[in-house]
Amino acid sequence: MSNKQDALTSDAIKKIYQHAESTYPEECCGFVFASGTVHQGINIQNQLHEQDPTKYPRTAKNGYSLSFEDIQILNKSFDSDNKVVVIYHSHPDAGAYFSEEDTKQALFAGEPIYDVAYLVVETRNGMAEDCRLFQFNQGGFVDVPLINLVR
Repeated sequence: MSNKQDALTSDAIKKIYQHAESTYPEECCGFVFASGTVHQGINIQNQLHEQDPTKYPRTAKNGYSLSFEDIQILNKSFDSDNKVVVIYHSHPDAGAYFSEEDTKQALFAGEPIYDVAYLVVETRNGMAEDCRLFQFNQGGFVDVPLINLVR
């Protein structure tokens, strides 16, 4: 599969929704390989917040940071035939939108850190209700229609 949307099969979306529901009321995070395989990441945002709340004012209820091991897997994928094509996270009790913080974390010097799309899952009362896909295009992140989504 070469298209970022192609990796988001109904099975992949189901696994991402299950991950989002299992971490509620905190954000989940992970990524999807080009093959459609979902890697459920570990959100270390609470650990970062506990270590330095000034530098990391957000907790896992409103932020995410992939673990060091997750970042290693993510980076190694770009040297393989099965690259990560989508990074996902959830927004507990908030909409599936790409926030200013999401944009800030996805860019370096105004350019995307990774050549991936970003999936944001909306969870309400512990249930995944919606998701939207965003991709960098002409200086900003735009909403990309999901083709394979099964709700």
